[in-house]
Amino acid sequence: MTTRQAVLLAGPMAVGKSSIGRHLESVGFRVAAFGDLVRRCANERGLDSTDRSVLQDIGRDMHQELGAIGMTRALLDLYPEDAQLVVDGIRHVDVLEALRAAADVTLFAYLTATESVLRDRWLSRGGDEEGWRLARSHVVESQHGQLESLADIVLDTSDIEARGVADRIEKALRLRGNLQG
Repeated sequence: MTTRQAVLLAGPMAVGKSSIGRHLESVGFRVAAFGDLVRRCANERGLDSTDRSVLQDIGRDMHQELGAIGMTRALLDLYPEDAQLVVDGIRHVDVLEALRAAADVTLFAYLTATESVLRDRWLSRGGDEEGWRLARSHVVESQHGQLESLADIVLDTSDIEARGVADRIEKALRLRGNLQG
């Protein structure tokens, strides 16, 4: 059996995880996003898959119903066993542990930015102040400090474009011998 390789990305909303994942696709990774799994579930339930609070509630419910292992398996089963993945959107320490058990985690990167940068990015994407406040206070956003402390590398995206952060992740992977070229 082949062990799936995975780079893990975690961090608060609007930090750039999805954008960085798209850049890493250019070096052969496939993006496996927990957000996509949750949106799929919302669509299957006939719920608004664009509403952040709906998605956060579904993510919380999935985590409670499936557990960390079940949620991780549901995501990983969407991809071939030999795919090199960038897993985006880790919100829980137990999900991180489940991913580490299920895949060869070559790097766990925690992404951060200043509160004002995160808020400005949220607003520039069409969000509003009330939505920002509600989303940031949701229970699924509560384990970021713990996740950051468990990361192999912490990268501040406040003043760096997504391509620059992806370049730093690629460099870390090359130094570890997990990326050719």
